[in-house]
Amino acid sequence: MDSKNLFIKSSTYFRLITWQRQNGEEWIYIGTETDFDSARAADLVSVLEGDEIYFVTDRHESKRVVKEDLIGSLRERIAVGNFILWDLSFDAVVEFNRIGVARQGLRF
Repeated sequence: MDSKNLFIKSSTYFRLITWQRQNGEEWIYIGTETDFDSARAADLVSVLEGDEIYFVTDRHESKRVVKEDLIGSLRERIAVGNFILWDLSFDAVVEFNRIGVARQGLRF
C-alpha cells in the first residue's frame, strides 16, 4: 500500500477507535528526550501484533515497518512529531504525540 492510501485508510479507521483507559486516563506520559521511558513505550506498542506494523505520519511519509526496528527509534521519532502505529489489520492502534504522551486503542 502506498503512503497516500495508507494515510487515507488510517484516517478512516481512526474515527472508529475506542481508546483504552489506564488509571482513568486515555493518554499516558512516556516522556521526551532525557526522561523518555522506553520500556513503557515498548509496552504500548506490544498491543500491535505481528512483526510488521504501519507507521503513519502524513500522506507522503507513511509506510510499513519492522516493529522491532521502530521500537529502538521511538525517542527520536517523537522528537520529530506526532505519529500513529497500526497493526496490519487496522484493528489495534497506538498514537504518539510529540509532547511525550501516547494512547492505545482498538477498532470495533
